[in-house]
Amino acid sequence: VDLSKKLRGPEARSTLSARHELARAILDQGRTAEAETILKELIPIRERIEGPEALNTIITRHALACTTLYLGRAAEAEAMFRELLPLFEQAKGIDTISAYVPRYWLALAILERGDLNQAQALLDTIPDLSSKKSWLPRYAAKLAYVRGKTADALGKNDEALICLNEAQQIYAEIYPPDHFERKTVDTYLANRGAPS
Repeated sequence: VDLSKKLRGPEARSTLSARHELARAILDQGRTAEAETILKELIPIRERIEGPEALNTIITRHALACTTLYLGRAAEAEAMFRELLPLFEQAKGIDTISAYVPRYWLALAILERGDLNQAQALLDTIPDLSSKKSWLPRYAAKLAYVRGKTADALGKNDEALICLNEAQQIYAEIYPPDHFERKTVDTYLANRGAPS
């Protein structure tokens, strides 16, 4: 039962949404530890007020999984994404953008953990969505980045460069230079192929 429609103040739906967006804004600045703290505090409130399997709760849990991955805890993030993916699929459908986003994040966590073939196999289940109007540019950019990074890890350097350049171009069109996602791709491209 979603109680948030009846509540005001710190437990109102608008307040919970604002806290989620604050965490996202902080994450966009690269302040991952701060975002993690906010999300960890928010999730139990959302579970209690909106329900543990409510879409808003699942979305906030997904943001925490992303933050966990950014903090370098790939195995932990992978477990979180594996738990969330069927919830997104159940809520929105298996072949929907709402399921593709957590799927490519799961692929990134798997890649970061070092299982290149499993990451590629998961990416292969995501079609080209660039022509869909509901496919936001930031989603397309992140998917291109994950595909590029995976292709690099598999030694498919030409394919990787195409994807990574696509991600960089999209991010340059939608984010300022200091945005965390844009800086991540820019840094990866700058260091790509650099001697270790």
